[in-house]
Amino acid sequence: MYVQDNDERFPAQWGNGTGDYPLPWFNAIMPYVKSRQVYFCPSDTVHNTNAALSTSNVGYGYNYNWLGISNTGVPATLNNLAAIRYPSETLMLGETGKNATGYVIYISGTYGLKDIHFDGANFAFTDGHVKWLKTGPVTKDYSIPAKSLWGNRP
Repeated sequence: MYVQDNDERFPAQWGNGTGDYPLPWFNAIMPYVKSRQVYFCPSDTVHNTNAALSTSNVGYGYNYNWLGISNTGVPATLNNLAAIRYPSETLMLGETGKNATGYVIYISGTYGLKDIHFDGANFAFTDGHVKWLKTGPVTKDYSIPAKSLWGNRP
């Protein structure tokens, strides 16, 4: 719904909501989700679900390299929904666990992405569906365009 209401643009991955710095994704979509519990896996025991949402207190990370707008307002590669060739095969969010950069996920796997459930994690795709995947192949195959779930495939 956020994307539809914002000219098919995805939210920014980070910002403070002032000037050219948009709200971070988790704050930007809050009017649509209306529940703080959505930001935490039910089995998450490390986050403080009563504390304010922040870059270190949210249980899911955003595929900012492909979908977001940087904190300086520069669009990422696939910021526009129409530019995504395979929305059902492009990651939007992934479980991050407790991580200082847990509000984002990145193709190298060094930012956020964690094995939460049996060597895998739950992922939301840009078409809206959610699926459990093993995290190893998700991070390993990012450089193989035909297998990558991180952005446009050929």
